[in-house]
Amino acid sequence: MNNCGENNILLFAEGLKKSFAGKTVLDIGELTVRGGESVVLSGENGSGKTTLLKILAGLLRPDSARALAFAGCERYPRGAPHSSYLHQSPYLFSASVRANVEYGLRRAGLPGEKRKQKAEDAMRWAGVLHLASARADRLSGGEQRRAALARIRALSPRLCLLDEPLAHLDEEGIKRAEELIPQLRKGGCAVVTATHKPFADATQQWRLQNGKLICEQ
Repeated sequence: MNNCGENNILLFAEGLKKSFAGKTVLDIGELTVRGGESVVLSGENGSGKTTLLKILAGLLRPDSARALAFAGCERYPRGAPHSSYLHQSPYLFSASVRANVEYGLRRAGLPGEKRKQKAEDAMRWAGVLHLASARADRLSGGEQRRAALARIRALSPRLCLLDEPLAHLDEEGIKRAEELIPQLRKGGCAVVTATHKPFADATQQWRLQNGKLICEQ
């Protein structure tokens, strides 16, 4: 797919279908995400939002797709190495916040000092640097969400896929998350957020209904 690298297109899908137990969950004609965009994905509970995000993250295979390309790659990379997916209940290891944030950097083979600096910059950005030595799995819900966002920020992905990032947060937690999420777009990162709450900086509005994706600019 030669045109996927043009016009700043980061992600392109066409004819994407997914079913479970014989029931069609997704039957999407086409979708496009460009670098630096903010896309808000809405839909009723059970409409397929999480399924779509996992497919776009490379964590789940569609049943079929005429095209599914990332950054001009005709074949979608398994695990989508340039994307980061945040589950609505982020999984954090039973280790320090620092260890959790450094995990992806360590796997990427980043040297120790550089890894430490990137992790500290990300924790500072997310407002959890003071919790660097705390057990991540013992933090409050809002703190865990910020630690998970710091882990994403440290990896500098080109695409962030966020599944209900404001769910189960108190008013202060929602406010902090709403401040951080738009900042992920700096540096050209595109953000797709499944949420029932509108984002002021959204460049596209997607809505899932009966498996179909309705796109509103």
